[in-house]
Amino acid sequence: MMIKSARPMLDGLDAAVYLFRDKSGRRPVPADCALQGSDMALLKACSVGRVMAVCAAMVFMLDPSLAADERRTGEVFRDCPKCPELVVVPAGNYLMGKDGGSKKESPAHRVTIGSAFAIGKYEVTFDEWEVCIEEGGCGAIISGPAPQGKREVSFAEWKACLTDDKCQAHPDDHKWGRGRRPVMNINFSNAENFVQWLSRKTKKTYRLPTEAEWEYAA
Repeated sequence: MMIKSARPMLDGLDAAVYLFRDKSGRRPVPADCALQGSDMALLKACSVGRVMAVCAAMVFMLDPSLAADERRTGEVFRDCPKCPELVVVPAGNYLMGKDGGSKKESPAHRVTIGSAFAIGKYEVTFDEWEVCIEEGGCGAIISGPAPQGKREVSFAEWKACLTDDKCQAHPDDHKWGRGRRPVMNINFSNAENFVQWLSRKTKKTYRLPTEAEWEYAA
């Protein structure tokens, strides 16, 4: 699904995460753009509190140098059997922001995306996130009572888990369901871990998209 929404915003840990596959070496999108919260879904999103259902959706983009001559616009593919699906987006431009809006949105200005790229077609799912956890690349914090057979962690352990990139707790689904539903209860650090794990696994370069790339794809 594609969301037709305004620019992304951050809303706590519930967020959709989008990934961008690229060789440019550019830095990941800032946390306030990469993680958001909402009930709307985008190609592969940025968060759950405001613009998406993650919950955690991730967007992947194809290396601009991978140009459209290697893959056709609109082509859907994945870099490994259990990797998230990507869709090729052509180069182009769009009007970003709006006149008379907030300081962050104005003035309206034209942004050019100079090369084709690939971005996640859907939000990253619990199933996809679990693969990352099983392979030691991801973790997230469980909220609520401890599941049967598990113990509740102390405050000190919980606090340490917040800053420990290797914390292997499974993200809570708030009883909404797991499987193919967008993953939720992850933070920016978790999202970066997923990107790094996916890059190692596929030998490709993934990253979170910039705000402009995210909006253009949407």
